[in-house]
Amino acid sequence: MMDQELPENHDPEFPVRIRGLLNQFGSQVVHEDLDLDVRKGEILGIVGGSGTGKSVLMRSIIGLQRPQAGEIEVFGQSITDAEPDEEIGVRSRWGVLFQGGALFSTLTVGENVQVPLKQFYPELSAQMLAEIAQYKVTLSGLPADAVSKFPSELSGGMRKRAGLARALALDPEMLFLDEPTAGLDPIGAAKFDQLTKELKETLGLTVFLITHDLDTLYEICDRVAVLADRKVVAVGTIDELLATDHPWIHDYFTGPRGRAAQAAQTRESRRAISSTACSCTNLAGPMPLTAQKSFSPAANKRVRLPYLPSNSRARSTALLPFMPVRRKIASNSASDNGVSGSKIYFAPACVTIAAFGTVTTFCATCVTIFAVTLMPG
Repeated sequence: MMDQELPENHDPEFPVRIRGLLNQFGSQVVHEDLDLDVRKGEILGIVGGSGTGKSVLMRSIIGLQRPQAGEIEVFGQSITDAEPDEEIGVRSRWGVLFQGGALFSTLTVGENVQVPLKQFYPELSAQMLAEIAQYKVTLSGLPADAVSKFPSELSGGMRKRAGLARALALDPEMLFLDEPTAGLDPIGAAKFDQLTKELKETLGLTVFLITHDLDTLYEICDRVAVLADRKVVAVGTIDELLATDHPWIHDYFTGPRGRAAQAAQTRESRRAISSTACSCTNLAGPMPLTAQKSFSPAANKRVRLPYLPSNSRARSTALLPFMPVRRKIASNSASDNGVSGSKIYFAPACVTIAAFGTVTTFCATCVTIFAVTLMPG
């Protein structure tokens, strides 16, 4: 459970911190005692059923919705207690893409991008405004001639990108994206996801991403926060969320669409693996491999594996000494199977988890896995 009050000193590793948030419309309570931290440099996905207040949460963070209670701190500045004039400075540090793009229909794309620039930098010349707008339009993936088009002349996907160009106008540190792939075809949605990821990595952005798109969650989100029961009931990686017992999370991620998204991610990972050159090609297969002698994990111990596939690389890698290292990797460890005492060892080009009776090796390059069951001799 998070603390109910924010610490006095701002932690730059958390650009957004929320404690005890209460949002209420008449007798309808949308959020109650909601806590959330957004980490610097992450893409945080926000999911929840219809009516759980995902957009209301975003609007509260950016100062468009005044909560009835609670604290919201963005870049170390209180949003809930600040006066409108005090909010202006911090607002220049984020960009927002609303649902549908929310472009001004009577302005061209370039003029839409210039709106925040004129608000925060009124001293800029018309030529400079035009040059910045052109650059942001190109950065968003639109063709150069889109700068002079009106929103009505753009497709749905292009309007999304035009809205993104405006969100990037002030070189923000953080992006708020509200359903950015809603209404897009699968190809367009995938391209927008890739663009978001590239911008995050290139510009060092923190991204607050509201979405229903399971493909987006699997493809680009570092963590996911789940809104239910008027609060954030869980936040973590998808694997961490799947380990929870909340019924909505279970239904969302393990339903037909969740399984389809997970299968698509697995296929994509396999394609990436197959396209990666690796010295342990053909190292592994789904076959169980047995050894005649037992193995007690320790440094400089060799493993007798007479039934390895007839592949010199696999044989030489497996027979080299294992040496202890500190690196840990995500895996189904021995403790997950009710066996304690697992240790991590290193063999050239591979990371190995050695537990009682089983050695599982993960290639450090292509993440290929092969399991060796060691039988007592």
